[in-house]
Amino acid sequence: MNTPKNQPGRDIMLRYPKLFARAFLESPTPTPIAAGFECGEGWWPIIEDLCIYLTDQRIPLRFYQIKQERGGLCLDYAYTEKVHRETEELVFDAVDRALTRSSHTCEQCGAPGSRQSISGQTIVVCPYHEVLQRRREVKELTEELEKVQYNPSDHNAVEKTTTGS
Repeated sequence: MNTPKNQPGRDIMLRYPKLFARAFLESPTPTPIAAGFECGEGWWPIIEDLCIYLTDQRIPLRFYQIKQERGGLCLDYAYTEKVHRETEELVFDAVDRALTRSSHTCEQCGAPGSRQSISGQTIVVCPYHEVLQRRREVKELTEELEKVQYNPSDHNAVEKTTTGS
C-alpha cells in the first residue's frame, strides 16, 4: 500500500485496510481520508476500538473522513454493499459510543477531558492541555494588542507604524 509516512493515523489504517481502502488509492480526486485522521492522537484509541468492533462484526464499510468537528469526533463512512437494518443499528450504536467517548476524552492525550471554548473553537481537553491552549490564546491576544496603539483622545485604535530614521 502506498501511504505517506507522516499520514496521521497511518498505523491504524494499515491494520484495518478494508475500512480505509480509500486512503491508499492514488486518484486525481482523493477522498479526505487520504490525508489521514484530522483529529488529535488522544482519540486514536477510540477510533481503533471502533475499527476492531467493525472488523470483528465483518461490517462492509469504508471510512471517507475522520475529523474533529465542533468539539467532537466526526466519522464520514459508507457501506460497500447492502446491509440489513440490524447491521445498520449495530454500526449506529458503535459509532454513537465512539462519539460519546470523544466528548469526554482529551483530543490531545486521551486523558479524561471536557468541552471548552478556546480561541473561538470548541475542543475537548484535559486540564493540562486546557492550560496550554489558554496560554497560547493569551499569547496570541497579547501579540495582537502589541500591534495596536490606543489614542485616548479619539477613542480609536490605530495600528502602530514604524518609521525608518
